[in-house]
Parts: sequence; structure tokens; C-alpha cells
Amino acid sequence: MTSPDAHHRDPTDWTAIIGFWCRELDHRADDPAAVRAAAGVLTDAGTGSGRGGHDVGGNRLAGLDPLRERPLLDDDPDGAVLVDILLVPLSAAVTEYTSAALRVRRRDPFWRRASPLGAIEGLLRRGSIYATPECRVRLEGRARYNLAFDAAALRAAHPATGGRTAANTP
Repeated sequence: MTSPDAHHRDPTDWTAIIGFWCRELDHRADDPAAVRAAAGVLTDAGTGSGRGGHDVGGNRLAGLDPLRERPLLDDDPDGAVLVDILLVPLSAAVTEYTSAALRVRRRDPFWRRASPLGAIEGLLRRGSIYATPECRVRLEGRARYNLAFDAAALRAAHPATGGRTAANTP
């Protein structure tokens, strides 16, 4: 297996990284084209009009909330693959993760509905953040490190509230 960085010089080129993981996990999905379409819509890599200006075209996957839903590979392979793809940025190098996390919290409706610390704690409580073996092996450790680092920073920035902030506060 190759790494997304082996083909792309810019580790913050999320369109390329999401594209890499779509290809990497195609064999796990029942409908890889629907997963790629939903990933494009949900990561602003797609085209059309709908959430974020993109047409979801009736794709049920485009409605998945990766912070609240954890489809299992055996029950919903397409949903499991999509959620893993959407959570790939959690495993970025710390500097890229930090800047991406701030951008996402400002514009992504999933993060705006949840308090950042609540969302982070929810992800950390999962037995595994990722459903696919590929993501668990290659991304889980870094994602957990980033999330723990982020939670500690939020608690330090807001000690009076234990890190809890208004839902739309970055």
C-alpha cells in the first residue's frame, strides 16, 4: 500500500487525500461510485448544488454525520467507508490537523451542531474511530493523538467550563 503523501507533495491538499482514500477503500464499498460522490459533496471536492453548494442527488450517504454515526462495515459498507474517509483529516500531522480542525469547525455543519469538546470526546470514546481495517491500522493512532491534544488545548483555553464552549465557537 502506498501513502497519500507518496503521490502528493502538499499534505493539506484534502481533495487529493480524500481521493486517495476513496480509491484505497473502493474494494470495501458495495457502491464505490456513490461513496466517491458523497465524499466529494461532503468535502467540497464535488460539484453541483446542495450542502456547501453541491448536489447530493438523492445520495443517502450525503446525510451521514461522521461525528454522531458509526456505520459498521458488515451492516453498511458504503456508510462505513464514507465515514472513515470523512474522518481521515483527524490523522494529519499536528500542524495540518490544527489548522484543518479550525477551518472545519467554522464551516462544517456537523461541528457547528456539536460542541467541539463534546464531538472530540465522542470520537475518543469509540472502541475504534475507524471502521475499516486499513484506516484503523494506518490512521487510528495519529487521530487519537490529535484528538487528545485538541481536547487538552480546549480545556486549557476554557478552564472555567472544563473546555466546553458554545456549539459554534472554534
